[in-house]
Amino acid sequence: MSGHEPPPPYLGDYPNGAYWAALPPPGSAPGDETSFEVAGVIRFRMPEDDVDLPLWDDEGLMPWESELLEAGLGLSAALIADLKAWGVAWNASPRANDPAGEGRESRRERLAAEAAVLVDRMRGELKDGLRVELDLR
Repeated sequence: MSGHEPPPPYLGDYPNGAYWAALPPPGSAPGDETSFEVAGVIRFRMPEDDVDLPLWDDEGLMPWESELLEAGLGLSAALIADLKAWGVAWNASPRANDPAGEGRESRRERLAAEAAVLVDRMRGELKDGLRVELDLR
């Protein structure tokens, strides 16, 4: 191995010291996840900047991949698309320091009302044992 090649991924003595490198399970590659587990409460909350899917659990931001949400939560593709569209619309809202922010409050009120409808739809589709709470503070 030349001095320019990366070391093989393992815990070992390279060069003359310990290092660690993560490996995916044999036969898989990053991004191959097909499911995730969530228990209890899902929070539909005001997204952070550039977060287009407003769903959080105790572990943090939930995956945005539609396939994972369908399998893990039981949500329909149509509802997932609407949740993502809502997140994009929320992030597109004028900020408080935006000089063109006229109508900001009425826009946010409309988006809050739309969020309540989305939460009601989620309650109708979520797998047994899961519940959702709305938190737009």
